[in-house]
Amino acid sequence: MLRLIGQVDKVAQQTGKWTKDLHLTAFENFWHDQRLVLIFSITVGVGSVVFGTYKIYQEVRKHV
Repeated sequence: MLRLIGQVDKVAQQTGKWTKDLHLTAFENFWHDQRLVLIFSITVGVGSVVFGTYKIYQEVRKHV
């Protein structure tokens, strides 16, 4: 059994003369960083509430 532990940015698999690049995408790097995911989720949540509040404010202001 082969077991690797760690984090890499690029992995290549070679079979004969064919090489396949198995690099991690920026999304995969982002998604595995728990702090960034938490900050992103909070930002999206607060942003949607602020946007919805602004739209309601515009509607109320238009009818007054």
